[in-house]
Amino acid sequence: MIPTAFSDFMGFVMERTRTSDLKWIEGDRGSYITSHLGMSLYLSHDYDEDRGTSSFWFRLISENGQATPFSVYDYENEYSFMRALYEEVISNANNASHDVARFMRGW
Repeated sequence: MIPTAFSDFMGFVMERTRTSDLKWIEGDRGSYITSHLGMSLYLSHDYDEDRGTSSFWFRLISENGQATPFSVYDYENEYSFMRALYEEVISNANNASHDVARFMRGW
């Protein structure tokens, strides 16, 4: 579940990711990281084969290193939003807009 304190913030992160104001990089095992003003955001996806559940994990790491994590599972209302954010983050990290524009050049 997305905590109440993060409700507006997650929309902000989505918008800044779409406009490339936030630049994400790929980390380990399908995780992605971005930083701003000494703080970091971490987003990853997980699939639990034993339980048959999919989840997204988000973490805000403050300037002093304090981590505030939360998770959203596939049976929760916010799952579609988190999946869309994760896909935007992948596109951002891979600079897909550049590749798409280059592919379409000359048509």
